Amino acid sequence: MSAVENCKKRDIEATDEKVAFCTSKNVPLTILVVEDDPIIRVIVCSMLEDMGHACIEAKSAECALDVLAIDKSIDLVVTDHSMQGMTGGQLIEIIKRDYTKIPAILATGNPINAAGIEVAVLHKPFFQDDLERVIKETMANNKSI
Repeated sequence: MSAVENCKKRDIEATDEKVAFCTSKNVPLTILVVEDDPIIRVIVCSMLEDMGHACIEAKSAECALDVLAIDKSIDLVVTDHSMQGMTGGQLIEIIKRDYTKIPAILATGNPINAAGIEVAVLHKPFFQDDLERVIKETMANNKSI
């Protein structure tokens, strides 16, 4: 979802100033977290909830696609790269093709995993400030319809 749509979804007129507001931490997002390690998934969701965002969890890329197919409230996807079955990179390629308005962030411990994929990268391990910064940058870059 673009920042302009994010504003409209929240009944806010989409001026430049309002778009900046809608991409700031002042407006909560619904974020799909895709991570096969349940401990990391809980930690990431806890960070997101501390920032005021809603978190939906998926334990695999395949589960994430099921969620995306039925839940139209997703504003952003944060996915691990290395998972059994489909990788986070493969998931992002499908999101770019089928869910063009939903931005994604690839979390990886190995920057080589992001090679060839146009996506925001969050390097593991990361802190809440790192996650918040990448979310702001990603949403700001996604403000056009």
